[in-house]
Order: sequence, then C-alpha cells, then structure tokens
Amino acid sequence: MKLRSSILLTLLLFAVIPAALFVVLSLPLMMDRIQTFYQQAHLQALRADFRDLDEHLAARRELIRILTKLPEPGVALGNRAMDTHFLQSEREHYSSWINTLSREQFDVVGIAFLAAEATTAYWLIRQEDGRLAPVKDGQLPQQLPDSNFLRDAFAVDSNTVLISPVYTDNTTKRPQPHLYLVSPIYGNSNSAEAIVIVKLDIGGLASAYRDTLWVDASGRYVGNVNAERISAFDDYAGLATLFNENRMVLWQDPDAGQIIWVPLFRAANGEPLWVGRVVGQSPIASLWRNLLLRGLLVALPVLLGIWLVARFVSRRVGEVGNHLSAGVKHILTEDKVVAFNWQQPQELKEVAEDLNQLSMTHARNQRNLRSHTQELEQSNKFKSEFLANVSHELKTPLNAILVLSKLLRDGNQLPPEQREQAHTIYNAGRDLNVLIENILELSMLERMDQELHLQQLDIVQLLHDVIALLRPLYAEKGLSLRLQKPASALPLVTTDADKLKQILRNLLANALKFTHEGGATLSLELDVTQTLPLRIRVSDTGMGIAPDQQQRIFDAFTQADGSIRRHFGGTGLGLNINRRLIELLGGQIQVVSTLGAGATFILHLPLQSQAQLTDISEPMSPVVARAVATSSDHNPDFSGRRILIIDNDLDHLLQLSRILSKWRVEIVVASEPDEIREALQDNPDCLLTLVNTKLCGASNCDSIGVIRQSGMKCTLVALRDSTLAMDSSLSALFDADLQVPFDADKLQSLIQQQLDA
Repeated sequence: MKLRSSILLTLLLFAVIPAALFVVLSLPLMMDRIQTFYQQAHLQALRADFRDLDEHLAARRELIRILTKLPEPGVALGNRAMDTHFLQSEREHYSSWINTLSREQFDVVGIAFLAAEATTAYWLIRQEDGRLAPVKDGQLPQQLPDSNFLRDAFAVDSNTVLISPVYTDNTTKRPQPHLYLVSPIYGNSNSAEAIVIVKLDIGGLASAYRDTLWVDASGRYVGNVNAERISAFDDYAGLATLFNENRMVLWQDPDAGQIIWVPLFRAANGEPLWVGRVVGQSPIASLWRNLLLRGLLVALPVLLGIWLVARFVSRRVGEVGNHLSAGVKHILTEDKVVAFNWQQPQELKEVAEDLNQLSMTHARNQRNLRSHTQELEQSNKFKSEFLANVSHELKTPLNAILVLSKLLRDGNQLPPEQREQAHTIYNAGRDLNVLIENILELSMLERMDQELHLQQLDIVQLLHDVIALLRPLYAEKGLSLRLQKPASALPLVTTDADKLKQILRNLLANALKFTHEGGATLSLELDVTQTLPLRIRVSDTGMGIAPDQQQRIFDAFTQADGSIRRHFGGTGLGLNINRRLIELLGGQIQVVSTLGAGATFILHLPLQSQAQLTDISEPMSPVVARAVATSSDHNPDFSGRRILIIDNDLDHLLQLSRILSKWRVEIVVASEPDEIREALQDNPDCLLTLVNTKLCGASNCDSIGVIRQSGMKCTLVALRDSTLAMDSSLSALFDADLQVPFDADKLQSLIQQQLDA
C-alpha cells in the first residue's frame, strides 16, 4: 500500500475515535457547560423584561438632572434673592413648573434643595391631592439620607446622580421603602453650592407595576399589592436559599413555572430589595437528553474495530515519524549530514533521497553562513568604533567654534551684520553638534559600550526636573507643558536616572518640534499587576504619525515622512536611540497616534532595572586606530573628559580653549543664569567647573551652592585676576583658584588630581 493510502486510512479511522470519546467523555461536560452558559444567557435575556423599570429609573435621573440645571430660585438667584416678596413669588412659579414637569410621577414624593450649610433652602412634599407643595423654609423632612452620603454628593462632578440605599418605614403593616436620588448644583465656583434631593416611594412604584413581585430580604412583600399574602418564602419554596446567593436567580417549579428574581436595589442595612417576574421555561433539558442518546448509539458499535486497525497503522507511521524527527533535529542543531534509508513505499523512498541531498546542502550552507556572520560582526564592530572615535574627535574643534561664535554674537565688538553672521555660525554649529552627539550615542549603543549607573530615586521628582528643564522652551513657543501623576504615593524606582532623563528629553524635544498649538503632557501610571508596572506617557497635540509609519520611526536614520526632515530638520536617530536605551533599562517603548491628532509615546519600565555587563575589550581595526591616533607625546590625553566653564570673557575662553583642545578635553561654556543651571544639571560628570568670579552674582553663586550641597563630585575652580583679592565668603565656595594668565601646569595638575580621586 502506498503511503498516501496508509495515511488516508489512518486519518479516516482515527477521526471516529475522537468522536466516540467525545460522546462518552466530553459530551456530558460540554453539555453541562452549555447549560451553564445558556442559563446565564437566558437570565440576561429575562433580565431585559425589567427594561420598563430601568426606563422608569432613567426618567427619574433625567428629572434630577433638569433640576440641577434649573434649581429653585433661592439657589439660582443667590444674593439677588434678598427681596423676600420677590423670592416667594418666584418660588410659587417654580412650584407650578415642578408639578407640570412631574405630572403623573406619583412615586416622586419629595424634592429638596439642600445648601452647603446643611439647611434646606426649599422643600416640596407630595400632598393628598397629588400636588407637590412647598413647606416652610428651613424645615427639614422627617428623614434624609446618611450625612456621609450627603457629603459625598457635594464632592462629585456635575451631572453625576447618586442613588442612596433603600430606607424602610416599618411602622406600617407592610414595609414602605423609599430611596433618594441626589445630584450637586454648581454655580460659578469650582465647588457645589447646593444639592437637589428627590425622594422616590418604592411602595408606590410597586403598586404601579402590579405584574411584578416586590420582596425584601426577609421575604416580606413591599407596598400595598398582594395584601392577602404575607411572605414570599411561604409562597415559593426554596426562595430563601436562592436569595442567599445575592445575585440574579431563577426560581423554578414543575407546576408553578419559573420566576426570575433580580436584586434591583440595596437597603441601608446592606440587604437587597428583590423584584420578581414570571418567565417561560428553558428548552435546554430536552435538548440534552436527545443529544446524549443519539451520540451513544452512533459511537459504541465502531470503537472496538477502530482500535484494532489503527494499532497496526499507527505503529508503522510512528516509526517513520520518529526517524524523520531525529534526523531533522540532527541537521538543525548539529549541522550533521544525516542519511535516510527508507525503501518502501516509493513516495517515501523519494522523500529520503531529497532529505539526504538537503542535509548535505544545509551543512555546507551553515558553514558558509557562520563564516560570513563572523566577518559581518567584525566589520560592524569596526564601523561602530570608527564612528564613535571620529565623532569624538570632531567635538573638540566644534566646541571651540561654538564658544567663539557665541561670544562674537553676544558681544559688542562686531557690527550688527557680522553678529548676525556669528549667530548663523553658532546655530549651524549647534545642529552639527546634535548630529555628532546622536551618531556618537548610536555607535556606543551598537557596541553596547553602555553601563547602567543604577540608583534608587523618586520618579516623580525626576519628572519634575525634566519638566522644569524644558518648560521655558515650551513657553517661548507658546505651548503648555503639564505633569500628571497618581494621587497615591509611589515606591522608589531603581534605574539609571541620566538615561531615563535623556529618553524623556528626546521625546519632549520631539513633541516641541512637531507641535504648533496646545502642548504636551507628561503622565505617570503604576499597575503592579503587569510585568513592567511603571508607565510614563509623553503625549502631544502635534501633527501625529501615520499608521504605516509608526514602526519605522524607531529605525535609525528614519523619520515618519521624508519631507519632515526637510521642514523640521533632524537626523532620524533620536527615537532609535530611545528604543535602545529603554531596552537597556529593561523596558519597552510604543507609540499610539492618529495622523493630525497628536501622538503618545508610552514607556513601560520595571521598578528595578538590572545591570548588564558588556565586553568591549576586542581590538579596533587598523583603520580606526589610525583615525583616533593620540596627540603628540608632549601633551596629556584627556579624551572623553569634560570641563564646564562659566565665563563670558573672550580672552579667558581663548586661552583655555587653546590649552584644553590640545589635551582633547571637551568644553562646555555657559554665562547666563539659565544656561548655567542647565549646564550644571546636564553635565554632572564634569571633572572641573571653572567659574569667573566676576560672574558670581547672587543667582549664579546660588546655583553653585546648590551643586555643592547636593554632594556632586565636581571640583569648583575660581578664575580670577591676580591683582584682585577674593572675598572670604566667596572663596569658601571653591576648591581651588586659577589666576590670569592661566598656568597650564596647574590646570593639568587639577585635572589629574580629580582623575586620581
């Protein structure tokens, strides 16, 4: 027999066995489940029979919402209601309007307007003639909702309707329950000025719906219906047990039919008020009996024959399958050449020959692929190291260009036209510096030359710091920048603060770039049920991102649209760097956006990031080594080190730039108060901070004092004229001083001391 015939027979025979097993074993369980699901669906369908009651309550909710929009004159007029005669006249018109509005709503037996001072400004009570008539000012009704419930009503938003528990008057023969609908009234202030209370008589409601049974938790009928009957527990056997389930239930009796009971209201003592209606029988029982009988009659006769035939066929197919599985496993995991020696049937022999050929080809391709992969990895490593080192080499002369162009732009030595040219040079240099920083960051990430500096921190304070840093830029563009955080306290988070700040700055900078109206929101959420419980959202009201671009934007050198780079600038590296950094922190990033309606970037972070060890000990390629060759032996090499200079003196900066550029030191310059604070926050790893004492006004030196008190390991060096003495209080802020003209040896010694510390 051919293989296909064997397989066909096997599938045919074994298709019957699951069916038989299903009938014998699974069908009862399945029918029980079907019955359970059907019962629930049936109950839900039956619950729809109460839609008239639901609509009735909805109408009462709409009534109270209307009353909050059009409150009684004493509340609506406020101070203008001082004229008692005028107020009385207006209230008479209002009472007439209320009676017109609530015509035939006889279950509404009282309406009250309660001021914030816990006194009634106005109170209407249903009279014997059916009208709602006012009572005297300040006269409270005999019963009001709980004081805590009323206090909650003053605190909710407008249009919110609170439903009180059911209160029962047990002084009558039958329980006469009632409840209250309460909603706040807002005027021009941000807090509720009063509340409106509508009292509903549930006993009257029960009388109106006479085809409905109303029963309290103890089994007593409610209202004046069924006057000759006392207890539902006596009338319907087993109903007390069903009520203990405290959910929608179906009472059934073969002779009396079935009744659905719904706990429609909740009493003040926590017990429910039950409502019942007679419904039809379910057909599921007869379906279950017929289906079970037919299934057993079909399955039993064939079970024995199927087992005998299938046993032989399955043994043969199992041998072939085991051989095939083991051979393929060896091919894939061990790259070995495996021989398949199947001879019968003919199709199986042809498959064996094809598998033998595939095994040899796969082994050869794997060897070639492994060799090629090693070459690509080596090439990529050389490329990343070359980019990192060349980018670093470019930053030293570029910093000098930025410093000098800024001084020329801000100084008064040049005519306006040349200052404008210096401004153009400065802006172009800044753009080039951002590009170099992105390429340097990307190359470091590709080499995994990143270490996590983990610390416990207050995540809310970190977000405040980021907001404070970028809010001036948003304000300059006329945009808002807000922070939303949970009301409850958050645990400390263990992560790399600098990298997280970098991610948030990049995202908020993107939002600033692409938003022209509205602004951005930085929000924080915590969901401890998730693997990554911390969520930080950066939302903007900008141009948005098309759906087909939302995954591509995280690739390197990619923006949502090629035209965006022309209009807005940028390299397309920022989001790629963000994705790599967030993965380094053990988190994830996603984007949710609609084109033209803004974008939301969501960071999913753990509460504790794990440090990752990296190995960067492999040698650079000769090409990269030549590109990053060190300077002459006469100058020290402080590559990768950074010094902050707080000065606006062009001569000082030129002297320091000539000295430090030879030593490959990166220079950061600031002179204005805002620039100084930003520079101190963005460069906590500076070896030295050189400060011209002439700039030590109150605001600048306050910033330096804050840095000193924070415990940052940064040496503060005073730059001063040798002919001028320094005040003792000012001298106490600094660790050392450097006199003009500057001594290069002393400066080198200060740097070396900081490196050795």
